[in-house]
Amino acid sequence: LGGLPGGGPHGGLVRVIRHGVGSYTVRHRNLGVVGGTVHVTAYGGSTAQCKVVNWRTSGADQLVNVKCHNLQGVPADSQFTESYTNEQWTKAAVAYLWANEPTATSYVPSSAYQWNAGTGTNTANRITRSGVGAYTVFLPELGVSAGHVQVTAYGSGTERCKVVGWGPSGSDQAIRVNCFSVGGQPVDTMYTLTYVDRYSVLSLSTNGRDAAYGWANDPTSASYTLSQPYEYNTGVYPASPGTATRLGVGDYAAKYPTISLQTGTVQVTAYGSGPEFCKVAFWNSTDGIRVRCFSAAGAMADTRYDVAFTSTYKVP
Repeated sequence: LGGLPGGGPHGGLVRVIRHGVGSYTVRHRNLGVVGGTVHVTAYGGSTAQCKVVNWRTSGADQLVNVKCHNLQGVPADSQFTESYTNEQWTKAAVAYLWANEPTATSYVPSSAYQWNAGTGTNTANRITRSGVGAYTVFLPELGVSAGHVQVTAYGSGTERCKVVGWGPSGSDQAIRVNCFSVGGQPVDTMYTLTYVDRYSVLSLSTNGRDAAYGWANDPTSASYTLSQPYEYNTGVYPASPGTATRLGVGDYAAKYPTISLQTGTVQVTAYGSGPEFCKVAFWNSTDGIRVRCFSAAGAMADTRYDVAFTSTYKVP
């Protein structure tokens, strides 16, 4: 689970409440402000999938509702990772948004739930729809050939979303997103998205914490260095690139030997135009971040993916 670290006015203990099969609420103490963004990734070896239903304030706290389901769309209990942030850091290339109008041809998403550090405003990002479940997110002033993207489907249904690709479009960063039904068919749905370049996906300063991300772009290779400049970690300067290994069909490990992976949180997003999906199996400093990917039918499948890690805060 992720959020702002520590106690007092800036954060506190995180509590998870189970309401029924596959239905959960994550309570972040002392983070009760309107806005921000949420990402959720299912955890474990099964084919269960999880998503964010919504989030809202409750007094001084932030409540994040999560649902998980199996391949048939039936609610299913599952472990998951979850991160919430409302950090707006203007000194780094960071943007996030909640895509809240899934059938609109072109729109500016909800201003309270987006941020763009390139412009220092929460109203600059925009989204276009080119077909059912096919979207392009434009982030002004962040148009570089680098960085990292995480995407999470939003709502009470069983949809899932993934990143198809990203790159500069003039001065904008253009990020393509595809969304699918539980059966693997294109579908219109809401989603959350975060883009970062050499920064934590929680939009937090990396001073006092480890952070890493990578684009695993060679799904059938036994072992390779994660693609630059789409890889980052805080372990050393200049950064020592992470590596990816393939342990079997759809079974991967991303390793960052210069940072500790014993704590923190991990988010994973499948990459590509097809209906494959990925999740985090587990992580530690010995085995790295273990990722498992599946076809829409639930068979292990080789596919590209994005993976991101943020450690807990390390008190100086």
